[in-house]
Amino acid sequence: MWRRILWAGYFLTLFVATHTPIPTPIADVVTFYDKMIHAGAYLVLALLTASVFLNRESPAWTRLLLAGVLMSYAALDEYLQGFVNRSPDVEDWKADTWGIVIGCLLTFPLRRWLPPAKASCREPADPRSKSPPPREPGSACDSQDQHAVT
Repeated sequence: MWRRILWAGYFLTLFVATHTPIPTPIADVVTFYDKMIHAGAYLVLALLTASVFLNRESPAWTRLLLAGVLMSYAALDEYLQGFVNRSPDVEDWKADTWGIVIGCLLTFPLRRWLPPAKASCREPADPRSKSPPPREPGSACDSQDQHAVT
């Protein structure tokens, strides 16, 4: 749950920060570090997004999908900046993309940081078995069955 709250808070903060006009004196100072800020912000977004939507057993293609979705969001983000007195920049999008790619690649060595895969309540413990695995009373699977019945 805390991962979702952290991700949503970061996403919202990033959206507001990228859609708030920057005063000229600050903009002159920020331009030196602009591309590093873009890459770093989207690297963190990629890691947080992975921690919410992926698990330790997620196949590699899910990281490609995640990267594609985030790159599309970054492009949309740059485009929308034109409507709030900021200038959309393809170079900024490229920096965002580098951050996303590095963040998604880091999910491989940091895999144990991702949440574990949820055990299915319906799958048999042994593939040769026809019956589902035994469950302890009060387990998550037990509560799912109770919700399904009511």
